[in-house]
Amino acid sequence: MSRITKKQKDRGKYTLEKEMKKKKHLYIMHTLDQYELPLIVTDDIGELARASGSTIGSIRSLMSKERHGVIKRCRYKQVDL
Repeated sequence: MSRITKKQKDRGKYTLEKEMKKKKHLYIMHTLDQYELPLIVTDDIGELARASGSTIGSIRSLMSKERHGVIKRCRYKQVDL
């Protein structure tokens, strides 16, 4: 969960329901063969970037290009939980 300040609590901006509705993702770097074996699995894209030696921007760019059909296969995936 994210940190909340006393001001946010007092103003009523923070609710547990709002926090729980946020989508949670897993970010995966996998092999490019037919099996797609996971190499790195994290819940934060920044951790994936550090572990893979890449940047957050390049990972997001590759995932977007795959979604839009510019490239056929990408070694990074975002999985919704």
